Amino acid sequence: MKITFRSPKSVAPDREHGMSLPYTAGKRAVSRWRWRLLVLLVTAPLIFLIAKIFYAAFIVTAPGFIRFERIQVNTKMAGWVKEVMVKPGDTVAPGQLLIVLANQDMDQRERLLQAQLKDMTSADSSPGFSKVLDALQDSRELAQKQLDYYTDQFKNIDFLFKKGAATRAELNAANAQLYQARMNLRQIEGSIASRQLDEQRARYPDRATKIKIGMIRAELDDIGLRKARLIYNSPVRGRVLEVRARPGQSLSQGQPLLTLGDLDKMCVQAFLDPKYLHYARAGQQVKVTLGDGGRFSAVVREKPQLAARLPQAAATPLADRQYMLLVTCDIPKTLPSHNWVDNLPVTVRFPFGFGAGMHLLY
Repeated sequence: MKITFRSPKSVAPDREHGMSLPYTAGKRAVSRWRWRLLVLLVTAPLIFLIAKIFYAAFIVTAPGFIRFERIQVNTKMAGWVKEVMVKPGDTVAPGQLLIVLANQDMDQRERLLQAQLKDMTSADSSPGFSKVLDALQDSRELAQKQLDYYTDQFKNIDFLFKKGAATRAELNAANAQLYQARMNLRQIEGSIASRQLDEQRARYPDRATKIKIGMIRAELDDIGLRKARLIYNSPVRGRVLEVRARPGQSLSQGQPLLTLGDLDKMCVQAFLDPKYLHYARAGQQVKVTLGDGGRFSAVVREKPQLAARLPQAAATPLADRQYMLLVTCDIPKTLPSHNWVDNLPVTVRFPFGFGAGMHLLY
């Protein structure tokens, strides 16, 4: 037996006790859309969480930074900063002049040696060699004339003395004058000989002088080599990251002058969660996204060997600065120059791979 309950309303919903009851058009459609929107808003977090879990199962994202290989330029010897040619941010070419230092003691020693060398090698090291010799020659001629005069005078007085027309005192006085004239002539001739010997030594130095000249020149060459170490040129094509030297600053050996970033050895350093270690395989290709939306590919250099605390710049407000794996990725040399910025924040995506997938399965 089958019992069916059928309400009169299902047959004639617009009639009540035989009377017609007209209704206006229904407005249920709007309410139905509101209900659907409410359901969507309530379930959106759950859908986002499920999508996040599904996305993380195949692609891992890690914060990172573009890094330059740093080259520290330190002083090779003590000195003071004479001139600084660059400033932070400058791009330098190999061999470009960076900083010039000076050493006061070395400069003084060089000037002293140069003066000694000039004095020993110049034929005119004493002022007016030829003029002094000419003056001595003139003096010699006058001394010779004076000697001739006193010689004749002595002969005349001696003749008169023998005839009794001159006294012994006059003869002795004439003899003294003759002796003095001879002494003057010999002194002048000795001065001429000494001057000529000095000139000859200056033009043709003896063995001891040659040895001393050679030692001075060798020391000057050594000073030149040491002064060359006070001039600092860029060893690579790079960018000046930091300048620590100031003009006039006195520095000791080994102090830092500046820091260069090698533009030919740039890399991306990513901070990967340790649980995703198997995503960072050597040779794994990753995608790097810049802040402006630009993208390029990079290759993991090697399996991460070090861990470091997540930098403050990469930490989120809700996440602690926990220790992460340091993953170094080599980037192509075709990267546009406007992206050559040290410490530029990037996002690194490690795509799903067979090795990583097997790790997730187990």
